[in-house]
Amino acid sequence: MKIIVFDLDDTLIYTECFYNKAIAQLIALISETTFPNNLSVEAILKRYKEIDKINFKQFQYSIGRIEKTFIKTIEVFCSNNEYVLKKAKKLVDSILKLVPTLIPGTIDVLNNLNKDENNRLFLFTAGNLKIQKEKVKLNNLNQYFDEIFYSISKTLKDWQRVKNILKERYKYRRKLEFISIGDNYARDIIHPFELGFRCFLVKGNADFSGYFEKEKHCDSYKLLNKLSDIFSYL
Repeated sequence: MKIIVFDLDDTLIYTECFYNKAIAQLIALISETTFPNNLSVEAILKRYKEIDKINFKQFQYSIGRIEKTFIKTIEVFCSNNEYVLKKAKKLVDSILKLVPTLIPGTIDVLNNLNKDENNRLFLFTAGNLKIQKEKVKLNNLNQYFDEIFYSISKTLKDWQRVKNILKERYKYRRKLEFISIGDNYARDIIHPFELGFRCFLVKGNADFSGYFEKEKHCDSYKLLNKLSDIFSYL
């Protein structure tokens, strides 16, 4: 039996593009406010990432991290300009109202995998519980998975918890193959690989390089240019 564990954001649904759009708006807001200092986009973006990496250690994938990073970046460049701070908060609120859409081909992949009685599909997603559940609900994804695991993070401990639950559920099966499919090298490849998962990295746009204190190397995974490429291996 194949136990296939999918990631959600930027694996099944578009998410990073929304945050990129918000960051671009933030940079434009700072550029306008700091005129005529003529700060480069690169300089602002570099400082934004430095601040976000610090906040990530404490808040991980919560929406609170995004708000704190936005506000701190504004404070650094705009000296606590109340007008700009209010605009930044509205920008964060607008992100919460966005509805991430399915990546083309997602439903076909899930349907085809579910046709094989030897497959069991699960979803493991990290982030703000309310927001992640809303993403799943709005895209009608519940019906494709035997169970959905929600967590604030995807540490080795989190992955171990998920694997233990699945091993116990299917302990009557003689042979189990655990598979992880996701877009993030640190979250979806490294930890599950350590636990014996067969790993597939979906090529995406999210960049979390440098966000994790210890990023171990793993060369035993397959890179998928798109999700449907999984059928070349399963």
